[in-house]
Amino acid sequence: MGRKKKLEKGIESHRKQIIKHFQEIEKDIKNKDENLTRYHIKEQRMSHIPALKDKMEKIKNINEEELSDYEKRLEEFEEGLEEK
Repeated sequence: MGRKKKLEKGIESHRKQIIKHFQEIEKDIKNKDENLTRYHIKEQRMSHIPALKDKMEKIKNINEEELSDYEKRLEEFEEGLEEK
């Protein structure tokens, strides 16, 4: 498998992790677990999204709209926490 194929597979893996963690955030909010919600938001922002962006940059195929959508979604979750 070539380098580009491995990177594309890595990108897809990161997308799945991001979706999984958004589901975890939604579950945390439903269960009113503010600490776990903040943890999952931080994990998305500090780990999963940057890793996805890094792999996109390596194959010169950055989807700014996708990355922006993820950030907006995190901001919405954070605003919900601040309103409490």
